[in-house]
Amino acid sequence: MKYYININLFNMDSKNIIKDENLMECFQVLEKTFRLNNKLLILNKNSGEELCSVQALNSPLPEYKIMMKNKEAAQIKKNFESITKDISIKTMYGVFRLEGDIYNQEYSLINDLGLETASVSRKNSILQDHYVLTIKNKSYKNLILPLIVSIDYINYMENKKASPI
Repeated sequence: MKYYININLFNMDSKNIIKDENLMECFQVLEKTFRLNNKLLILNKNSGEELCSVQALNSPLPEYKIMMKNKEAAQIKKNFESITKDISIKTMYGVFRLEGDIYNQEYSLINDLGLETASVSRKNSILQDHYVLTIKNKSYKNLILPLIVSIDYINYMENKKASPI
C-alpha cells in the first residue's frame, strides 16, 4: 500500500492532500492553530470523516499525541539532538523506531520485533513534489499514515524554529 505525501505539506502555499497508489486524492491534512498548541486533522477526502487528530502537547521538546476514535493511538516525542535516533514512538501496537534520513525523507519505520513496517522514500516518487510512504504491514495501515505525517510535522516545526526568517 502506497501513499504520496506532499514534500511541503505544512507550508501555507502547499496543497495538503495525500494521494493513494492510484494517484487519487484520499486524505486531507488540516492544521488548526490554537493559543498554545497546534492540532492536525487527517480527514478522508471523499467522506470528510476524521481518520485521526494529532495534537501537540505542552512540553519543552516536541511531543504529539495521535487520537483515533477518541482513544489515544500513539505518542511521539522528540528527545534531544538527532530526530532520527532520539524520537520515541509508542503506539497501541508497541514501540517503533526510525532508521535513515528523516530530513531528506529517506527512512524506515521499524517495529519492536525489528521488522520494517513502512518506508518513506523521496527517490522513488513518480511525482516530483511528493515522497512515497510504503506500508508493508497492512494491519497497521490506519496508524502508519498519521505517524509519518506527525514525524513530518515535527521535522517541519524544527526547521521552522531554526529558520532566521
